[in-house]
Amino acid sequence: MKGLDFALWFEPVLTVRKKTKFYSNLLTRKSDLRPGVVDKATVHINAWKISNEDTLDLGILFEVPDSQFTINLYVPEKLGSFKFESIASKLFEKNILWSFFNDVAEKASFGCSDSLFVRLKKDNESFIILDLPIHNDTKLPYSTENFGPGTIIKIPKLYERFNARLKNSEIIRLSGHTPKKIYLRFRISGEFIKKSFTNRMEKSSVVENFTSIITLFDFSLNRVRRLPEVFYSDGSIFDKFLELERLDFF
Repeated sequence: MKGLDFALWFEPVLTVRKKTKFYSNLLTRKSDLRPGVVDKATVHINAWKISNEDTLDLGILFEVPDSQFTINLYVPEKLGSFKFESIASKLFEKNILWSFFNDVAEKASFGCSDSLFVRLKKDNESFIILDLPIHNDTKLPYSTENFGPGTIIKIPKLYERFNARLKNSEIIRLSGHTPKKIYLRFRISGEFIKKSFTNRMEKSSVVENFTSIITLFDFSLNRVRRLPEVFYSDGSIFDKFLELERLDFF
């Protein structure tokens, strides 16, 4: 069994307005980056076997900051040997939505197929589910970077996408709640996911006379000591790791 050691962190991108006598210009400078613009999140982890293919689903719920930012997801596998796609739209179905959040949820469409407004009744919390156009047959709205033995997937421009949905004032007015959070959900599949599972046979007592099989799954997120050495070459990455308010496996 090979462990799946992922990492997740956010990087802010602050735009600074530089004024002169003749013009104004928007610049983004590395020195202007402010760490910790997003520092907490709830993460859902699901492992599935779909059509004999092992997959890992990763859901992220977090409060959107008041500035631009980029999501960085470290996948412990080289680019080209795994699939990465957005599957948030699968939660648009009421029963699936209720089961994932263990709550009665009110929902409303923004009039487009890639997003849904949700309000949880028990927690009285509202958020937007956003399904990004990340599929194998489309132009991908993210970039990738080889990083040691794995790959970093960088997803920008979520701030703009979120605020574009907020412009639908009718939904906000009817709900009486202005959502501050966004929920994303991705699916990762490949041979390396399959290798993280192992079956262990447990024998019963002589009296009971039966055998059971237990499937074990090895996964970690932002566990510093389990990540490859390349992370230590830039120790500032660890400072940007998300604090996990909740990490749910189901």
